[in-house]
Amino acid sequence: MGEEQRINNLAAQAEETRRRREAEESGSRQAEEELRKREDAVYAELLRLHQLSCDTYLGEIVRDAVEDAATAQATRELRLSHTALAPSVDRLEERVNGPDVIIRDVVSKTLLPEVDKVRSRQERERAEERFLDASTRSMEDCLQEVDQKLSGK
Repeated sequence: MGEEQRINNLAAQAEETRRRREAEESGSRQAEEELRKREDAVYAELLRLHQLSCDTYLGEIVRDAVEDAATAQATRELRLSHTALAPSVDRLEERVNGPDVIIRDVVSKTLLPEVDKVRSRQERERAEERFLDASTRSMEDCLQEVDQKLSGK
C-alpha cells in the first residue's frame, strides 16, 4: 500500500501543480488583456486627438483662405465702385457744399473740440480751487483753535 499511497501523493501533487500553473497562466492572460485594453484605449484617444488637431488645422486653413478671398473680392469691388462713383459724388458735393459749408465743417471738427477741452479743463481747475480753498480754511481754523488752546493754558 505504500506504493499506492506514494502514487496518489504524486498524482495529487501533480494535480496541485497543474492547478497552480493554470491559475498563474489565467492571471497572466488577464493582466495581458487588461494591458491590451488600456493600450487600445490610449491609442484610440491619441487617434481621436490627432483627428481633432487635423480637423482644427484644416478648418483654420479653409477659414483663412475664405477670409483672404473675401478681402480680395471686397477690395476689388471697393476700387471699382470708387473709380465709378467718385466723379459723380464729387459733382454732387460741389453743388451741395459751398465754401461756407466746408468752412463750417472744418470749424466744427477742429476748433469746437479744442474749445470744449479748454472749458472742461477750466471747470476742473475751478472745482479743484474750491476744494483747495475749503481745505486751506479748514486748516487755518484748526491752527487757530490749537493756537487758542495753547494760549489759553
